Parts: sequence; structure tokens; C-alpha cells
Amino acid sequence: LAAVMLGFVFLYWAQDLPIASGLYAAFRSTGRGMDAALGTNVFRHPVMWQSMATGVLVGVVAPLVGSFLVHREMALIGETLAHTAFAGVAIGILVNASTGWDGSLLLVALVVAVCGAVAVQWLTAHTDAYGDVPIAIMLSGSFAVGTLIVSYGRGLTAINIEGYLFGNLAVVTVEGARLMSVLSVLVVVGVALTYKQLLFITFDEQAARVAQLNVTGYN
Repeated sequence: LAAVMLGFVFLYWAQDLPIASGLYAAFRSTGRGMDAALGTNVFRHPVMWQSMATGVLVGVVAPLVGSFLVHREMALIGETLAHTAFAGVAIGILVNASTGWDGSLLLVALVVAVCGAVAVQWLTAHTDAYGDVPIAIMLSGSFAVGTLIVSYGRGLTAINIEGYLFGNLAVVTVEGARLMSVLSVLVVVGVALTYKQLLFITFDEQAARVAQLNVTGYN
């Protein structure tokens, strides 16, 4: 199912190419047939396929990574990175409103979220804090930064920034679906290539260091 959804996103992306236009038309025709058979009016619309594709891909990638995070007592990391991305979107919107920069807010949020994840790992490695404490610090700190920026920039832009915090799967953009597709491929390939190392580090980090694995790099 994930492969089918991924295929749709890439077909929609490349529908203007001769090699993909026929496949995309067949996909749309299949959707109309499903609507006729089920008595619905859902599968004929590309926006609904985008939403379903994004949901399916998140459903594959999140538990794939989450199984390692839960065993590392980092179950709160998902909410933390969501709030960190919120701060990233706030920064992007403020820069956009102040300078006229017309870049992707999703990419800004992604970069800030990655920086937040690295910061959490740094706090975990360089402090004696237990379990989810560094994650909670980053969660509250990033949300506070995002709230301050939103309060400062309110009135400068008409974008509803709260929508980025809570999200809405029913209105996934083409850009969001493409970004999720690319990230899904990268995550699945990355986990597949490093599965044994990640498993070793997750269950016995000290033994992994003795075995001369680059624990910091894998983390």
C-alpha cells in the first residue's frame, strides 16, 4: 500500500512527462472506478490521494523509527520535534513578512526540527539528565521561542500559523506530499542499511562503543 501511495505521488509530480502521463491517467481512471463501485466521491480527486498517501507514509515511517526511540526512552521526541518545527515555521513566516523572502516554510521547519533533534542528542550526551528530561527542555524551549516570534510578528502576515502546529491531513499540499515521499524513501533506506547497528546501540550502547561502532554518529 505504501509503495502504491508513493507511486501516485511521484506520478502526480511527473505527470507532464510522456512516460508518466499514461500511468497517471490510468491511476485517475482507477480512482473513478473505485468511486463508482463504492458509491463515493473521494478517489477521483488528486488532493484526497495526496492526503491518503501522506497518511500511509507517516504510518510506515513513524513506527519504523519510533521502535528504536521508545526503547531509548525518547518517546516524547515526536511532540518535541513538532513544537520545534512550529518555531521554524514562525521564523520562516517572520522572515517572509519582513524581507519578502518567498521560500518553503516546510523546508525551514524541517531544518529547524533537525537542529532540534541534534540539540536533544547533544544534551543527552553531555548532561546527566535522565530519560526524557533533555527532550522536555527542548519541547518547552522551542514552543516558547515559536510563541514569542508569533506574538512579535502577529499582524505582519495573514498565514494561519496554528495550522502548522496542529496540522490537517485533509488539506495536504502537493509540496508537503512530495517532501513526505522523499523523506520516507530516505528514512526507509537509512534504517535498512544501518538496522543492525541501530539495534545494537539501542539495546547496549556501552557494548557498541566497546565494539568500536560510531555511536555518536549513529545517534
